[in-house]
Amino acid sequence: TLRSLLDIRVAVVGGVHFSLLSKVQHDIGDSCSLDYLIDSIFPLFRKHIEPDLHHAQIRIDNSFVCSFREPYYKLKCKNELPDGQKFYSFDKSKSETENFIEMYLRPPFASEEIKIDDWIKVMQCGIRYYLSLGDQRIVDKFFIIRPKAEFEVGRTTLGGLLALGYSVVVSFKRTSRTVKRDQLLIAAETIDSLNESFLVLKGPSRKIVAAEASNLGIKGPWITKSYLEMILESKGVPRVNTPPPVSSTLLTDSQEKKIAVPKPIRVLTDRVANLDDFVQPWTRSPPKKFDQEPSLGKWQFIPDSSSRGNIQLAPLPDSYDLDRGLLLSVQAIQAVLETKGFPVIVGIEY
Repeated sequence: TLRSLLDIRVAVVGGVHFSLLSKVQHDIGDSCSLDYLIDSIFPLFRKHIEPDLHHAQIRIDNSFVCSFREPYYKLKCKNELPDGQKFYSFDKSKSETENFIEMYLRPPFASEEIKIDDWIKVMQCGIRYYLSLGDQRIVDKFFIIRPKAEFEVGRTTLGGLLALGYSVVVSFKRTSRTVKRDQLLIAAETIDSLNESFLVLKGPSRKIVAAEASNLGIKGPWITKSYLEMILESKGVPRVNTPPPVSSTLLTDSQEKKIAVPKPIRVLTDRVANLDDFVQPWTRSPPKKFDQEPSLGKWQFIPDSSSRGNIQLAPLPDSYDLDRGLLLSVQAIQAVLETKGFPVIVGIEY
């Protein structure tokens, strides 16, 4: 098998996928088992991914934190002058056109009060789907500052969320014609629900974006509202509908109990939660080891007739954060080099 050809296997779990799973658990409550939620949102994980993760010698918990360390900056305005002319005309031979469908999913049992941060954004482009949680942006004067917080998911993830009771409350088509200039992206975006076109300048720094706006002679007026906010202002907030019950055809053998309709979490004030109640296998909810000190890995080799040299690196007993896991991976490569020699084949599973 492919696994037998690898000298070092590194498994990475967590990240944005765990953030989505945690949000769904919070939205739906405790009436769905963890296995059922995983099978609904990431149907391939338990059958095809999780078994291989347990064979890894180095296990990394990639805790996802939405960071503004490397954000992108945007300036946005309408792409039409009062006389009907466009601010910016694209050379068709140098521009690219993409069509997106943006959908916003409201959690089950949501109230009438609008809470955009509780919604899940799913964006479709061709056969690809991208997901982000909440409205993660900062507005500074005329600039919109966003972190890189979108991640790709499968089509089955969207279907699983809908089956769990999430509902699409707002959707619109966005046609984007773009031109790239070094680090800068210039886009003309048309929103069908607004029947308007917008010019967007996007880049890695405020200085680069502002300089391009000055070169183009664009002085605004700048728009800092998102397309979602503009649509809600013009059309109003969709009313809450009763979410559909979870289909019994989606139940799996591993589900702990039969589900009629998901129920929200009810926290009892007179009960102190036992820490053991929340313990899950490391592939489901990796432990956070704050007391670990950076140190050299204690590498051992064990007999294995199926691997090169009839020995393999013994797995480390714990899981580690991303930085420490990467350091240990480099140390493991050095240990294998000293024991087996070249080549060293490393496999990363996530």
